[in-house]
Amino acid sequence: MASIVKDAPEGFGVAVEILNSFNEEDLILLGSEVTQFLQYKIGAVNVNKWREKLSDNKNKLDETKLQSCINALIYIYRCSAKEKLSVEQLRTDLGTSIMFSESTLTSLCTVWSKQGPIMMSSGLSEHILGVGQLLDIQWKVGVAMCSDHCKQLNSPFVTLVLTVSDTRGNIKSHTLELTMEQFRNFNKQLKDIGRMMEMV
Repeated sequence: MASIVKDAPEGFGVAVEILNSFNEEDLILLGSEVTQFLQYKIGAVNVNKWREKLSDNKNKLDETKLQSCINALIYIYRCSAKEKLSVEQLRTDLGTSIMFSESTLTSLCTVWSKQGPIMMSSGLSEHILGVGQLLDIQWKVGVAMCSDHCKQLNSPFVTLVLTVSDTRGNIKSHTLELTMEQFRNFNKQLKDIGRMMEMV
């Protein structure tokens, strides 16, 4: 069994410090919403709603810090489901680290006692955010010279071939043709994703 804390991504400890500052009731509600997200019952965790709820007059919780807390909860519950951890095993695993306060441990385990059995049943644990794995990206730049409607088009485009493996190991290739503007937007989104992943 892998240790959740030992194998945690960069930034996990900072996120846990912030989680330790939440009161038990809010942490249970946030944890429950994260497990609903992992079960595909909601499309996303509403960061703005939680930022307003968790910020008081003295402390304004920044969106980036809150997102890293949500990512830490996603990591904890996803790993727990994949490893099929009982509440006691989750408490023991997280308890091996001094970074979790007792109230945070209690809150996380309370959510897991209610949602864990559901997330581990009927094969859901194998498909939690099972969107597959990106194996390869190939790209090429081209220029459309003309079309049926325009003799001198001279429009550049980028062709992407994404090779992915689904959760069952089946490999598929997906081809996309993007205008330069679409490609720049795609590139910007990838950079944003990269920055978000560094925060966890």
